[in-house]
Amino acid sequence: MVAFRGAVARMVIYVVVMSLLFAGCRVPSPRVERETFLEKPLLAPTPIRTYGEISSWYDNRQDDPEKHWVLLSSSDPAFLRDAAVEEPPILATPWYEYLRCGGDFTSKVDMAIYDEYKKACKKASINDTSAALRRLIAGTLAFELGFLNESRRHFLEAVWWMEEATDKNLESQSAVGRADVKIYKGNSYERAMAHFYLGLIAYQIKDFHEARREFSRAIQADQTKPAENMRGKFALLHYWIGKTYIRLGDIDNARIAMEKARESGLDSEESIFNMETIQGSNLTLLVQIGCGPVRILKGSDWEHSEYKPAEFLERGCDVFIDGKLSGKCHLLADAWQQVSSSGVSEQQRLQGAKGSAKTVLQVMPYVGLLAVAWDVRGDIRSWSVLPGQILIWNGTVPPGEHTVTLKFYGSNDYELIKYRQIWYFIPTSEVDETVVILRSARNKCNMYGKGS
Repeated sequence: MVAFRGAVARMVIYVVVMSLLFAGCRVPSPRVERETFLEKPLLAPTPIRTYGEISSWYDNRQDDPEKHWVLLSSSDPAFLRDAAVEEPPILATPWYEYLRCGGDFTSKVDMAIYDEYKKACKKASINDTSAALRRLIAGTLAFELGFLNESRRHFLEAVWWMEEATDKNLESQSAVGRADVKIYKGNSYERAMAHFYLGLIAYQIKDFHEARREFSRAIQADQTKPAENMRGKFALLHYWIGKTYIRLGDIDNARIAMEKARESGLDSEESIFNMETIQGSNLTLLVQIGCGPVRILKGSDWEHSEYKPAEFLERGCDVFIDGKLSGKCHLLADAWQQVSSSGVSEQQRLQGAKGSAKTVLQVMPYVGLLAVAWDVRGDIRSWSVLPGQILIWNGTVPPGEHTVTLKFYGSNDYELIKYRQIWYFIPTSEVDETVVILRSARNKCNMYGKGS
């Protein structure tokens, strides 16, 4: 009887299992749908205002009796109302294109960045040990939106926290305990990049004396790298101070800077550092791609903080002017190369010593239990929203207004369609240089479903 019951039980289990297997076979595979990408039209819309008009209205916004700028900045696109009232019209932004043609080309990505910026502004008002980092993040988001005045304010405050603010009590606590209790100062790369963006903002508004000062400060920050043999090997900084010297008419110093940029460059294409090429160009594109490295904790007691490279798809970028291929962008800076070759800092050595001391103390009589509770964790705070790489393109195009298209490519040389960007009304002239700052992002110019 027992054997019979066991056989029945085995038969029931068999039937149930087989039923489940067959049921699983009948379940249809999940339907995979491609995300729709609706790019902006290749043909620019008809402008309703000139670049000169909106620039003049902005410059005279305080004294304009008809208040042209105020009327413009109080209209659509809705998410930019009030935010852009005190901001100049910056090329290659939805706000600039709206001012020119009245068309709303904002995407979901634009609105998401703006929402994050509003949150970051609230956090940036907090004065704590991470105040500099909060302001760096807010400044980066403002820069992405084209809010140069706001971005400059955040970066200047961040620089003060990194270079001026002190708290000896917190420094002492950090020396014997957790590394992240002290005021965040950033590393040499982050301090250099803060000054770089301040210089870039000054360059965009044609304050070239201020741009030279900030680029010089960026180079000075780079000189604080622990690895002496890597100091000064930052092509991005030398390149832009060289361009600034050209605009100031100091050709000798410009040549010296470009030679330093060439010697420390990552790209084999040396023509980007050629003085004649740079002087003859009337359009410069600075393209930021990917995200910078992040810090992670390592070690038996998490005493070490090390940088880990961020993964991003973009590995190259082609530039099209009015639909025609005009060349590829060239590498000027790689964040991972900078942070991974900077050397071992005093803080890192101190953290290593604390970790070793804790290991020894934990096995000693009487003090072992106290040592176990000793918190020696490292500092993983970092300016991770920095770009992973910065590329450059410059060339000479006919005077007028142009449509600039960027096509990004992955490691397999296939185009990343959803990363494609199209920007209208980029002005060029025979006597002046136009600088356009861009950053890659998935769906940044995807017009599909933005209203949903």
